[in-house]
Amino acid sequence: MSIPDPINRNDFPSHALTFHAPWAWAVVHGVKTVENRKWPTNHRGPIFVHAGRSFESDLLAREQLAKWNAKPPPEFARGVILGTVDIVDVLPLDEYLRKFVGQQHLHEMAIGPWCWVLANPRECEPVRHAGNFQLWPVQLPTERLRFLYANNPSQSVIPQMVTSSSGVSSELPPIDVRFMYDRMLSHYGPQKWWPAETPLEVIIGLILVRNCQWSVAAKVIERIHSEGLMQIKKLHQISDDDLLELIRPVGRQRAKASLIKRFINEISEKWNGFLMPFLSRETKIVREELLAMPGIGPETADMILLYAGNHPVCPVDDYTKRVLIRHRLADEKSTSERIADNILGIFGPNPSILNELHALFVQVGRDCCLKTNPKCDHCPLNLKQP
Repeated sequence: MSIPDPINRNDFPSHALTFHAPWAWAVVHGVKTVENRKWPTNHRGPIFVHAGRSFESDLLAREQLAKWNAKPPPEFARGVILGTVDIVDVLPLDEYLRKFVGQQHLHEMAIGPWCWVLANPRECEPVRHAGNFQLWPVQLPTERLRFLYANNPSQSVIPQMVTSSSGVSSELPPIDVRFMYDRMLSHYGPQKWWPAETPLEVIIGLILVRNCQWSVAAKVIERIHSEGLMQIKKLHQISDDDLLELIRPVGRQRAKASLIKRFINEISEKWNGFLMPFLSRETKIVREELLAMPGIGPETADMILLYAGNHPVCPVDDYTKRVLIRHRLADEKSTSERIADNILGIFGPNPSILNELHALFVQVGRDCCLKTNPKCDHCPLNLKQP
């Protein structure tokens, strides 16, 4: 079975239809070529085939599939998109029976009142996605769909056990980043990052929390506030030794104090002590100037842009990479830039969602997706969890 030529993004379906899981399997494997609905549709062309979670029709479906000499898998994939099929015609039952007169196999499939004639099934690796009623709109990123011609009904679409390079085993198929976002948000609730009153406090916090527990950094920030120093002017005036002593609890205080001073001096000398005019320019320009400051790398620059400047950027830290790699949405060779581009392609330039998504990745990375001994059984992205 060969992989076809890459499919153009514009050729992908814009809508999906949810089937009971056995019938979804039968459709993408070319066993079932008519779908019975109580309503017609004007849609013609490809749709995504989504397998619902219900077990309601399993017994009846297996009996019918046996009559058709089909060989379904022991278990059906559920809550996933399994592939695509074309709707080529929609006919009332009596007209369908007349059109396909003498074809007993097709007559057995048709109960109406409306018969949707299906053709050109294509299977893909299962993609986790919530279902919906009737024909519902859906958009999946190109790189999430790896289509195969589905002419072999004996091929199981149930994912096999895989082991990633991170050593984490999973029997789940890849899941979509949108689904991840919804699942994490439902589990944890809004994270409301970054916890700060001003953009300046965001930047100071980002510098202090490097390789440090947030609870420790938060106490230092509180002390800076209590001494009336959370201002560009005050931080510009404070001596290097006093700043060093002030932030000592966070560790690596010399490097952090040096970075704070460099940044504050930059804003004081080039922007007359005003931070927002610096942050409010074009994203690319601000990012380049941040990266030009010794001690600020891509991750920190993007977090400053997002959390302090409300720019539509996607920070990619170790937590984000680890979660995406373990769910096969990235691999060890994926660059941060490529991952960020893919996420932006899915969510668009929406700072509020990008903010929430990054915070949620950090939360699930800290709670469950640990570097060693991950707690997969308790992870909200484990689809065996409710």
